[in-house]
Amino acid sequence: MNYKAALERLYARSDPERGPGFWSGGGDPNMGPQRARAMLAVAGDPQDELCCFHIAGSTGKGSTAMYLAAALSGLGYCAGLYTQPHLHTYRERLQLGSGPISGTEFAAVFERVLQYEDASRQQGPDLGPATTYEFTTVMAFDWFQRRGARFAVIETGLGGRLDASNVLSAPAAVLLTPIELEHARILGPGLARIAAEKAAIIKPGSVVVSAPQAPAATRVIAERCRAQDAQLHVVGPPEIAAAQRLIRAPQLAASAALALKALALHDSTSDRANILPRMAETSLPARCEVIAGRPPLVVDGGHTARAMEHLAEFVGDRFGDRNVQLVFGCSTDKPASDLLESWRGRIAGLHLCAAKHPRATSPEVLAGTIGFGRPATYPDVPAAFAGAGAAAGVDGLVVATGSMHVAAAARSEAKGLAGYREPIPIATAP
Repeated sequence: MNYKAALERLYARSDPERGPGFWSGGGDPNMGPQRARAMLAVAGDPQDELCCFHIAGSTGKGSTAMYLAAALSGLGYCAGLYTQPHLHTYRERLQLGSGPISGTEFAAVFERVLQYEDASRQQGPDLGPATTYEFTTVMAFDWFQRRGARFAVIETGLGGRLDASNVLSAPAAVLLTPIELEHARILGPGLARIAAEKAAIIKPGSVVVSAPQAPAATRVIAERCRAQDAQLHVVGPPEIAAAQRLIRAPQLAASAALALKALALHDSTSDRANILPRMAETSLPARCEVIAGRPPLVVDGGHTARAMEHLAEFVGDRFGDRNVQLVFGCSTDKPASDLLESWRGRIAGLHLCAAKHPRATSPEVLAGTIGFGRPATYPDVPAAFAGAGAAAGVDGLVVATGSMHVAAAARSEAKGLAGYREPIPIATAP
């Protein structure tokens, strides 16, 4: 089996990430970590042989994970990184050291995990087949352990309590990035309910490092820590300010501060002289990323109100009063009008589009929800990128955001990589 065949078979599975039409589970009683746990048991529980940092939250999960993985590499450790979604290739979700898993290794790990699944279903036939995400999670743990990783940085996919990555009995540390209202249809209504789902990855005796949270989320996290006899450490303003002086995009300082504090709590002897330069040099694709051009492009995969605020601040601080043209698209479960509110009065033009993803909101629907300006609509991201570039002129600025899929497509256009991104199947899964 080659990489293409493995990816096709992986995408043929039930996949909530691509939307309701791909979720054959419905009210599946086995939604949760049960399938992943059963498959990992067949594999010999490789996750238990790794020193894992487990990350949940609404914004900044990916950047926190990348900063932490970079810091571990700076200390000379072999560290795995499991994150999602990807920008250009699915292989980006499984990384070790300096880069993603190869296509050849991906196919080999896929075939091995198929055997784990077959064996687990013989022992528990009622479990049903693993979803795309559950299967990939098992692949990550298996690959990291077999390749000799000492550490693994694990980002949750959605929520925490029912996430396939919630198979860690004793994580090295639990990191909680800012929690916001999101995925209410799945996680439940209200910030407290969502925070409870995410805080469920806190295990007995865990070291917990949290970003500053809204009061409702703070209460829930504190209660969970008390119930689990876990140590709660909140990153404070001085630590965030120190991180702002370290990294290129100050709006990502909370993510860097979380990573630094978690590592310091895990190993107080860590040599900061090796960590800080590595983190400062870390490039975070599609996170306040500036791509040179005429006009330049700022690309960011943010998809929450807080992320939009941070991006708007970054653009204002870095580029002043340039002619800013915004390329925007988001998923159907996101409140577009709320996301765009941060840009009111800050942009000269709005260009709405839909990424090639099953959950993308049509630009016409987006236009009907916008409370300001006269947005232009386009059938796809490349067309919107071209329109925004023409409107910006060589001295202006194009910003592309709203989802990682919009960010990836715009990034490909700016870097001359049109068509480089692997297609995501959009036909309804069987």
